[in-house]
Amino acid sequence: MKKSVNNKISGFDQADIDYSLDVIPMAYKNEIALLGSEKSKLIEKYIISTYRYLDTLPQKALEEAKKAVKIVSRLAVVREMLGLAAYKSGEWSLAIRELKTARRLNGLSDYLPIIADSYRGLGQPMQVFEIAISPEAMSLPLSAHIEMSIVLAGAYSDIGKFKPAMETLKREMSRSGLSTELKLRLMEAQALVLETEGKQNEANKIWSITEPIYQNMDSAFINELIVYDISDDESSGNE
Repeated sequence: MKKSVNNKISGFDQADIDYSLDVIPMAYKNEIALLGSEKSKLIEKYIISTYRYLDTLPQKALEEAKKAVKIVSRLAVVREMLGLAAYKSGEWSLAIRELKTARRLNGLSDYLPIIADSYRGLGQPMQVFEIAISPEAMSLPLSAHIEMSIVLAGAYSDIGKFKPAMETLKREMSRSGLSTELKLRLMEAQALVLETEGKQNEANKIWSITEPIYQNMDSAFINELIVYDISDDESSGNE
């Protein structure tokens, strides 16, 4: 199953980045400012360039993040961005280490879905189940909670447990008040489970719904959309 977690972590949203200082959350700006003028300017430069390259040139992002860590290692934001760049580059062990370090520094649990997905990358789905039932995971904000559920479904899929994978995603789909993006993320995750199970035709039905929406991003349309659901006779009996 493909890697499934997006970049909405700790106030950063890749889709909203305009590559200026405005992309750095105020809490991080205040922390960086304590470094002094020269160091703070360098750190800001590396943060911005890391997020600029994160999706398109992840190895370049990784290089930029490592430069920041060399300057100051005891700053949560630089360990966070190094962890994200490592995750995007498929450096799973590094991603886990850096995001755990960032979490120790700032106390945030928002990294848990990416840490869990990195364990999937290492072929350790049982670690995902352990994280998913932790008290920290239970108290995640909604968007991070949905991402955690997507990773959990992926872990079930990794070990051939397709029925609980789909049940996990359907349960989250039944929530009221989900944003357009979260609905699409859950639908895509269903398609990926179906593809892993070998049900390409069923997966294609979901892709046929989500792809035009991504092209138009018509919120009114998705809010009226009847969520694609696999009927009982089509869903897997694997447990």
